[in-house]
Amino acid sequence: MRKLVGHLAILAAAFLLPLTGCAEKWTKPGATDADFKAADSTCMAAALARHPPDLSQNEVMPAVVSQSTLVGDAQAGTCQFTGGGEVAPAVTITADANQDARLADWRACLRASGWQPAKE
Repeated sequence: MRKLVGHLAILAAAFLLPLTGCAEKWTKPGATDADFKAADSTCMAAALARHPPDLSQNEVMPAVVSQSTLVGDAQAGTCQFTGGGEVAPAVTITADANQDARLADWRACLRASGWQPAKE
């Protein structure tokens, strides 16, 4: 169950990325915030339909988090840390192979609807 909740959080983040405070700002002459929210929702739904999440997980190897010395022979599998070093646990990273295509599609849809990225 805990793993499922984590996956749902990742999916939500992938879907809502363009809607967050870090998102790009878009403008359209005469349009309101409500107009943008409607266009944003429509374009994201279309982009998600064309480029659904394609999640893969990769485990990142542990890293030494404090000073230590590695002794032994890596090829023989006899490596060990000395000097009090601690090894951080391995971390699993989830990536969405379709995220870039989905974001590009979302941007193209907004442009086709007359929206332009705001100039900072």
